[in-house]
Amino acid sequence: EMADALRWMHFVKPGGAIIVNTQKIMPPIAFTLGLKYPDDSGFESLAERKIRLIKLDGLSWASELGDPRFVNTILTGVLSALPEMDLIVKENWIGAIKTEFAKRKMDENVKAFEEGRSYKA
Repeated sequence: EMADALRWMHFVKPGGAIIVNTQKIMPPIAFTLGLKYPDDSGFESLAERKIRLIKLDGLSWASELGDPRFVNTILTGVLSALPEMDLIVKENWIGAIKTEFAKRKMDENVKAFEEGRSYKA
């Protein structure tokens, strides 16, 4: 989510990547205080730190797959396909998904992961 990415991006090392779901969720405290949602300008510093910004509409993508709850599984698939993640073999990612979702929508989550993995960042 955009605001969370802005809040935590300082932890990403130079040469790293940030995968952001473009869905905007206003934090309750910000809404209560009448604050505006942050714009994309906060991401401008990433280029000078050589950090890749990968922005995706995960909610729409997950909805197309049949369930908006697939957003994180799709984004995990995108993450798994980054060159920096080559040390973790695909079967380990899928094994973790099967363990986590063993009793609910396991096959659908594996499909969502594969969809994300197919994204070319």
